[in-house]
Amino acid sequence: PPCTELEKTIHEVWCQILDGKAFDRQIPFLSAGGNSLRMNQLSQRLREVCHIVIPIAEIFQNSTIEKLAELIDIRQDQQYQPQGSFALISLVVKNNVTMLKAL
Repeated sequence: PPCTELEKTIHEVWCQILDGKAFDRQIPFLSAGGNSLRMNQLSQRLREVCHIVIPIAEIFQNSTIEKLAELIDIRQDQQYQPQGSFALISLVVKNNVTMLKAL
């Protein structure tokens, strides 16, 4: 059974996608009845529920409830630090010509 609140949340998502069955936290998603379409649904639901984007390739590599919870914990602990410098811009259309304008 799931051990942490995050694992319980992931387990609930699995149950929704995989027809309401109960799953051990160490069973891989594909072994539990998942497939590529359902893995895509899992990625979307985790984004909605956990507010984090996990690409399907990473779900495939971390396909148990336990491993997904670890991955999400790591991602949520990391702070986003943009690289490089950024400027605010807007698009301006003048005489049917689109130009960038710094703000």
